[in-house]
Amino acid sequence: MESEGARANANANANADADADALNPYAAPRAVVEAPPGGARLDAALYDYRHVALATFLGTTLGGALLMALNEHRRGRTIVALNTLLAGFVGTWFLLTIAYVAPDNIPTYPLSLASLVVMVAIARWRQGKVVRQHYVAGGKHGSGWAAAGLGLLSLLAVVVPLAGFFLLEEAAGGRR
Repeated sequence: MESEGARANANANANADADADALNPYAAPRAVVEAPPGGARLDAALYDYRHVALATFLGTTLGGALLMALNEHRRGRTIVALNTLLAGFVGTWFLLTIAYVAPDNIPTYPLSLASLVVMVAIARWRQGKVVRQHYVAGGKHGSGWAAAGLGLLSLLAVVVPLAGFFLLEEAAGGRR
């Protein structure tokens, strides 16, 4: 059993070693450990605005919103992540509704381009600073291939119900 004197002596020796390291010019520097920026672990990959642009281009606004929601979830902000995903669904269906009710002689590609620009602006505004800080601190970058894949999967999530809608509409007698 260790006595009080032995414990005090061990603590004094540990403190003396720490003081000696502070004065020793040949000692290795001590790392200052700080909390990760934005609440994300450094091993969690975050997607930047370019990834959001790619996913939006390949898979509507839902694809870009999915990547931003993943960033929020990895930062520990689950409610914000769910709200971001919900906003992506609403935005996608809003754009599809406008494209559906627009007259046939009006092109809808400017609407797609506008949605891409808006999603990039939202990604930079909402998450740009946090993602940059994450990268500077040595955090992992999100994969462009993963962003492309998630964008295409979100497109599939939009196209399948849309195809079902159009098949039912055609069976019921057409649009107009």
